[in-house]
Amino acid sequence: MILLVTGGSKSIDNTKVGGTLSGDRLHQVFGHLFDGVRTVHVEYVPSGGPAVGSADAVIGPPVQAKITLSNPSAPGQAGTVIITGDKAYLHAASLGSKWILTSSADDGISSAPAFGQTNFELLYLGPHTVGTYKGSATIAGISTREYVLTASTSTATPSATSASQTIATVWIDNTGRLIQYTYSPTGDGSWVTATYSKWGEPVTVQAPPAKDVTVLSGTM
Repeated sequence: MILLVTGGSKSIDNTKVGGTLSGDRLHQVFGHLFDGVRTVHVEYVPSGGPAVGSADAVIGPPVQAKITLSNPSAPGQAGTVIITGDKAYLHAASLGSKWILTSSADDGISSAPAFGQTNFELLYLGPHTVGTYKGSATIAGISTREYVLTASTSTATPSATSASQTIATVWIDNTGRLIQYTYSPTGDGSWVTATYSKWGEPVTVQAPPAKDVTVLSGTM
């Protein structure tokens, strides 16, 4: 599939430094992260390194993406993941010459960054999420606004005594588009930084030929 769409939408936020956003206002500010485009390139790096990942994605739903993973200190851990709709295909030298078809696309994106508005909202904009504006910052030469997203650890309505934890730090440009964010895919305190670029540039995502695919027993 090849898609090329460009554009963008304005998202104006007058929150002062230290001010907070929640509920509808939070969704208004973070509701234009992928407006006007269908494709994007993402580079993502864990805080501890040295493994890195990159992806060329068709923004979902449904997500279509080609993800490349590398680890200079452990070449055997390098691999590629292709996601097409509800299927994910994994390929790595340590797993043999065949692509492995998993039971769900979630197997391929569980630790990857968000590949679309719906994906981002499901992960980070829950009913107990609060955004705090931290000020302006320049990311990859782009002027951005920085927000820290926290969520109550209680399932009840958040109160003054509710414990909360940081779930992401997000940088958006003056159109509301997502430029960068940090997140913890496992929630164990390890962080990943994802940087977005090449908005709207052509992306090709194709499933591997059937003859090159195997299905692990018990995965389908």
